[in-house]
Amino acid sequence: MRLDVIDNSGATSMIAELRQELDTCRRARLATASLTRGGIGFIEEALRGRPKNLRIQLLVGLYNGHTEAAALRRLLSLQKRFGQYIEIRIAQNDRFHWKTYLFEGRSRSAAFVGSSNLTKDGLGVEGEFNIRLVSTNTSGAMAHIAETFDHAWEKDSVPLRTC
Repeated sequence: MRLDVIDNSGATSMIAELRQELDTCRRARLATASLTRGGIGFIEEALRGRPKNLRIQLLVGLYNGHTEAAALRRLLSLQKRFGQYIEIRIAQNDRFHWKTYLFEGRSRSAAFVGSSNLTKDGLGVEGEFNIRLVSTNTSGAMAHIAETFDHAWEKDSVPLRTC
């Protein structure tokens, strides 16, 4: 397993890393406490420009009211257009504060866990701190991250249907 730090300073930024992962993965599980229109462009790009073997699950929190209604409306539009490739759910826990992004490909998995929300600042402005784990298998830490996400997805969230 390989570990890296992504802190939006110098040559590294979360937006560049997430774009790269979406370009190569088959499945993405994304969880964010806060979401803005400035933080979903890379998802739109991936849906429009990729062969359609990509499946995205996006779990969004409403923590402290920072998630933009306009961003949720845009996601609803994307879900209607690309519904077989993206599903969005809202965390039921008012204190949901995750920033976890898991990508699975054929021969490798990558997970980002840290402070970056899916916002313009969270993805590109210095001051964030995220750890990237990369592994050639889905056992151990990667499996635990996936299982934790899946539990929250299935048990502690509801589908985004209106906003």
